[in-house]
Amino acid sequence: MVPIGLISKGIFHLMDLPVKGYTVGRPELLEAPIRWKGERILLKLPPALLRHSLELSTFVREVTGKEVIISARPSFGACDISPGECSLEGLAGVLDLGHAPMPTVYSRRGCRALSVPLEAVVDKGVLEKVLESIPLKSPATVGLLTTAQHLSLLKVAEKVLGRRGFRVLVGRGGKRLFFPGQVLGCDLSAARAVRDDVDLFLYIGTGQFHPRGVALSTGKRVLTLDPLTGLWGEVEEGERERFIRRRYGAMMMAKELIEAGEPVGIYMSNLLGQRREALAYEIRDRLLERGIEALLFQSELLTPGQVRDLSLKVLVNTACPRIAVDDYPLYSEVAAILLTPLEMIAILEEKPPEDYVLDEF
Repeated sequence: MVPIGLISKGIFHLMDLPVKGYTVGRPELLEAPIRWKGERILLKLPPALLRHSLELSTFVREVTGKEVIISARPSFGACDISPGECSLEGLAGVLDLGHAPMPTVYSRRGCRALSVPLEAVVDKGVLEKVLESIPLKSPATVGLLTTAQHLSLLKVAEKVLGRRGFRVLVGRGGKRLFFPGQVLGCDLSAARAVRDDVDLFLYIGTGQFHPRGVALSTGKRVLTLDPLTGLWGEVEEGERERFIRRRYGAMMMAKELIEAGEPVGIYMSNLLGQRREALAYEIRDRLLERGIEALLFQSELLTPGQVRDLSLKVLVNTACPRIAVDDYPLYSEVAAILLTPLEMIAILEEKPPEDYVLDEF
């Protein structure tokens, strides 16, 4: 067991994991579960790390001195903890390894839980060369954004871009965000915090979901840099308009079904960081006021099979905002239209496409 205090003194700075390609980005956070009272820790892991459950459970046991139980259900974020996972006998707490902490979630829900981010190992020398080569014209002000897996790279980017003559800003977002410059699928407030002061954003990370969301939320030009491949790109001009056209197409189909008498299902998650009951009840009430039948239902996870079994054709998702966007094709296979809460409100208020707002917590 690692003695309390050794981590914070730096002895375990960027602690090596028994998994190639990752380090513990904020090892001092592991002091908290060492102090937790109880015999056992429930360990939650992202999908890519579940196959390393044995090595990581051994690592956590050696650090904390507690028995470790692996959650077989993968974790997709610090929000992704259920009440049942908090109620195991003798449980000291839930440790979510791989995501940044979500400060305001668990203190309100009576569940002792902590997320500890993992950093992807990246050749920072290669990253500096790529940053030097991105064709940007100065003077300009650049907003930097990333996810929990690459937070230390913001300093690298700030140094290189500053050397090239750019002004660099890193925004601090809302209460769900632990680090400045951090973005989540459900919270892009760090980008909006500096939107009016930047000419463009540079997102350091993998995939297109987050940078596309930043472009939609801010209306700004967004460059992307994948630190694992060293490739840079840009969110295509017109992506916002294409996205809104797709979503408004779904909204208009839902409106036709509602006008034809179809009831509206309203999904409420019981995951601790994805519960928006007040919003679900508000939408239910607004539908009922207009004579539209509404059905509230709750489960740990939303699946197309549930929607099929409930015979729902129109569904409002009040859980993770990514579900309505990323998983929309899965629900079309069971002839259901999946909407965000703000899309349902836009239908009721007959808002035009130019007033479209991305759903966030």
